[in-house]
Amino acid sequence: PSLVLVDPLGTPEEELDEGSRWRTSHLDHGAPDLDDDWSYQLWIRAFYGPLAASDPLLTDPDLVPGPGGLSNFMLYAQGYDLGATPAHQLSIVAVDDLNGSDYLTLTYQLRADLAGAPVMVEVSEDLQTWSPDVALISKEENGDGTSTITVRDAQPVKAGRDRYIRVRIGE
Repeated sequence: PSLVLVDPLGTPEEELDEGSRWRTSHLDHGAPDLDDDWSYQLWIRAFYGPLAASDPLLTDPDLVPGPGGLSNFMLYAQGYDLGATPAHQLSIVAVDDLNGSDYLTLTYQLRADLAGAPVMVEVSEDLQTWSPDVALISKEENGDGTSTITVRDAQPVKAGRDRYIRVRIGE
């Protein structure tokens, strides 16, 4: 493994020999020209390998490579590589009863070290207008670098009216 500075800009030159200033790189052979903070670019390089990582036909964030019908970026954001959850189970929509009314719920997995990517759960009646009108039900750490989050629509499902729920994760 390669070593990288924990705080490259805040480490004085005279302290470069202190072991506590260093940690192992996320990639076995380092990642020249890339920031070593965990990111989509670093994940692509680790997941596909250094040669394939430079091929946009394989690594485009919007490309759907196969597992579960999710884009490369969604597979990264939901921690597909970290746990045993199959891709088609990274997000599950259900209808739950609460005090005699049915509500849409969404349970989804999210990478714990996902930085800089806004996460929004939204609901809609027409797939055109979306709102963040949901309540957090639970969040639990999975022990593998991911969390499982469950949210519920704030409005009950009503006969004859459509209702949709989604998780949107920005790049």
